[in-house]
Amino acid sequence: MKEYGGYLPFELRKGCEWYTGESVIALNSARYGIVYAVRDAGYRKIHIPFYMCDTVKDALDKYGIAYELYHFDEKFEPAGLNVRDREAVLYPNYYGLCSADKCARILQTYKNVIFDNTQAFFAPPVKGAYNVYSCRKFIGVSDGAYVVKEGIVRQSLEADISYGRMTYLFKCMEEGTNAAYPDSLDLEQTLTDSPMRSMSALTHMLMQNADYEMIITARKENYRKLDQLLGKANGYAPVLKEECIPMIYPFLVEDEELRHRLVSEYHIYIPQWWKVLLEREGMTSFEERMIRYLLPLPVDQRYNGTDMEAMASCIMRAVK
Repeated sequence: MKEYGGYLPFELRKGCEWYTGESVIALNSARYGIVYAVRDAGYRKIHIPFYMCDTVKDALDKYGIAYELYHFDEKFEPAGLNVRDREAVLYPNYYGLCSADKCARILQTYKNVIFDNTQAFFAPPVKGAYNVYSCRKFIGVSDGAYVVKEGIVRQSLEADISYGRMTYLFKCMEEGTNAAYPDSLDLEQTLTDSPMRSMSALTHMLMQNADYEMIITARKENYRKLDQLLGKANGYAPVLKEECIPMIYPFLVEDEELRHRLVSEYHIYIPQWWKVLLEREGMTSFEERMIRYLLPLPVDQRYNGTDMEAMASCIMRAVK
C-alpha cells in the first residue's frame, strides 16, 4: 500500500538512465554481471585475463563457474588463446580506450565474447556479444551494473538495498575523498560478501539523475589536456579515439617511487591497480610493467582543464 504524509524524502528528478530496455539487466555489481552473462549463455568455461582484479575470479568461484587465465601482448591482444565450443572470452575495455573496430575484431576472432566495460561505461554495446558495465566507476553511486545483450533472459532476483552503503559518498562531499577513503574500502568487502541481486531502487534513482552529456564532455577534454601536457613523458599513451570515453589517463613512467612522492609532496592520490598480482607466477614482462609503473590519473567530471594543468605541473616536478 502506498504511504501518505509524514516527512519529505530526499528529492531526485525522474530522469533517464543511460541503459534501458528489454536487452538490459540491471544488477548490484559488475562482477555478477559477468556471472549472469555466463549463466545466460550456458558457457561451460570462461577465459579471463591474468591482468585484472581478483573480484571477478572470486565471483566466478562463488557461483561454481570454471575459468582459465590468459595473457596479453603489448597491444592488449590475447596471446596464445585457444577457445573451444561452449567457452567464452572475457575481454576488458582497459581504461575505456578500446576502439569499436578492435571490439568488432575480437568478437569476429573468438565468437563467444563478454566485453568487460567496467572501465568504459559509455562504450556502445557490441551486437552479438554480452556487454557488462559498472556504474560506480563513472557515476557517484555505491553499486550498480548493467548487462546488455539482445535476447537476454530476465531472471527473478531479490532487489538490492543500497542506502547503508551510501554514507561514504555523503561524507566525501563534506570532508573530502581522502577522509572517506577507509569507508570506500569497507564498501568493497560489502560487495564481495553480497550475493547477486537486481539493482536497488536508490541506485536506479541516482543513475536517472546523472548529467551524462556533461560527464562525456569533461572526461574527453580532461584526457586530451593531460595528454597534451604529459604525453611526451608518457611511456604508454594510446590515442583517444573519437568514440571512446576514458575512465582514466594511463601514465607510465618506470619509477616505483613516483606514486609515493605524489602522495607525500603534492597530495595527489593515485592507486596501484592489482599489486597482488606481482606475488604470482606466470605474468608477462608487459603485465609486470603495467602493474608496477602505471599511474591511472583521474580525468573525471569533478575536474576541469585548470585542474589538469595543476596536476600535470606537480607530476612533472615529481618525475625524476
